Amino acid sequence: MEAEQSRFVDSLNSNKKIINSLYIYNNLEDHRKNKEIMDTIKQKLVDIEQKTKTFNNRETMFAKKKSDYSMLLRLKKNFEPYLEMWTIVNHWKEHRPRWLHDYWGAVDAQSAEQFVDLGVRALVGVVKHFREKIKEDPDDKPQLQNMILIAQSIRREIEDFKPKVPLLVALKKPGMKRRHWEEIFG
Repeated sequence: MEAEQSRFVDSLNSNKKIINSLYIYNNLEDHRKNKEIMDTIKQKLVDIEQKTKTFNNRETMFAKKKSDYSMLLRLKKNFEPYLEMWTIVNHWKEHRPRWLHDYWGAVDAQSAEQFVDLGVRALVGVVKHFREKIKEDPDDKPQLQNMILIAQSIRREIEDFKPKVPLLVALKKPGMKRRHWEEIFG
């Protein structure tokens, strides 16, 4: 059990290095790939969390002192803004063209409305987190500044789209009948 835990701690430290260098994923054009990488890391963290519970349960069974895996909470806290940012960026890049150019019957106005509200709010939080990280460690400023620029750029795009959403939602309401469309198009 102890050898397995030792290997686990090494793995935890390895994942810490990965999470502390996530700023290398900073190309907006690679949004899909970056999102997939974040999803993979997220799953690793879920697996790690499960292992910590398993180890702590074993330690309890054998009346040993529980190991401290509080580093995992810090890793998750540092990882969350990257996951959130690339999830939002990818969703925006994938759905914006659909909301603007797809066949009208396929446009999901409700999801656009929900995304715009949540996306802007989340990106504000992401920027705030990265700014706080810069205050904690000014050496990370160049790398994190790039992440801030990406988040702010996408937030501006979403905010530019936001005024179109109420009209989109109104026109997609079930109450819109043929006669309404005839009035609109004269």
